[in-house]
Amino acid sequence: MRRLFPVTFLCLFTALVFANDKPLRLGLEHWPPYMDRFHEDHGAAAELVMTALHRAGYQYSINYDNWSHTLQGTELGVFDIIVAGWYTEPRTSQFVYSKPYLYNRISFIKRKDDNIQFNSLADLRGELIGTVNKYAYGEEFDRSNLLIKLPVNHLVQNLSLLQQGKIDLTLDDELVIRHQLRTYMPGTADQFAFLEKPVTVRGLHILVSRKRDDHEKIVADFDRVVQEMRLDGSFEKVLQKYESGYRFLTETD
Repeated sequence: MRRLFPVTFLCLFTALVFANDKPLRLGLEHWPPYMDRFHEDHGAAAELVMTALHRAGYQYSINYDNWSHTLQGTELGVFDIIVAGWYTEPRTSQFVYSKPYLYNRISFIKRKDDNIQFNSLADLRGELIGTVNKYAYGEEFDRSNLLIKLPVNHLVQNLSLLQQGKIDLTLDDELVIRHQLRTYMPGTADQFAFLEKPVTVRGLHILVSRKRDDHEKIVADFDRVVQEMRLDGSFEKVLQKYESGYRFLTETD
């Protein structure tokens, strides 16, 4: 028995090591220019995250689905990491968040000829606002009972409904909206206008499932390597590949 003990311990230790070395399963939503299933390098946010994880020594696989399925899949442990998401307090029971690596300016968009003003959410009482299922736009917006919110699965559905006059507003990151209009509704950009005041500016994080035993280490490694990438210029080099017509927010100002 004494001879077997070291062997048994070694096998258990090896099993634990390899369990934590399993390739990471990354969950992505098609959300260009940040995540793009049709781009060879998968979009600005996705490439930043994958580059950082690779430099930190991790292997990974990528899986695209809509946000609702990606969120649910990661909650259940089907995926290990959501590549890009916004912070909400309730989700901290399921996920560990990295530090923000980019920022999103979340704004309303309307039909150009509509006279809608926005200084506070109370100004939008009675307006029909298209949202995306399970998006966390910001605490004030998400909790507001003043607003009529109509959820769908994809932003482009909301933009189409807005053009048809079936909703009054929708909202998302400004770069994402511009990209969707350019890609899926070409020639229509002049029919719309952003409301001047943003809803909020939100940090973009990776969300690591707590079902993964090494979740704290993954986040620490990711944050460390992102900082190294900022200092050595490789972070900005990735963004420059995608900045034709865009300017990514790397700081809150």
